[in-house]
Amino acid sequence: MEKLLLILFIFLIFSCKNKENTDSDYLQKIELEKKERLLFSIGKTYFEKNCISCHKLGAKGISNLDYSFKSNNFSMDFLSKFITKQDSLTKSENEEAAKILEFFGDIYNHNFKFNEEETKSIIYYIKSQKSN
Repeated sequence: MEKLLLILFIFLIFSCKNKENTDSDYLQKIELEKKERLLFSIGKTYFEKNCISCHKLGAKGISNLDYSFKSNNFSMDFLSKFITKQDSLTKSENEEAAKILEFFGDIYNHNFKFNEEETKSIIYYIKSQKSN
């Protein structure tokens, strides 16, 4: 009888723990979705205010966003720097910046005063648009 109670007790402990993990996974998923919606919303706002005049998403003939974002040719770190410190990258003869300038010419000047989170949200917004 004691063995049966011990087995039942162990079973209850493991079954409760599994339920906690499932609930925790669900809550984490919900939290991640909230963060993604917030990033998307902030990115959209900043993009529409600062970028759309030159970079119309989905516009025919505007392939630079496709080249840089959709195909993931560049790292998040590089894209952040290119948006906020293009002059510094160009002056330091950064290889990736040179590729962009060679491909598109010197038609844009990106030296926006965004903080890291604002820049990340813009990149997230663009990448999410390009994946649709």
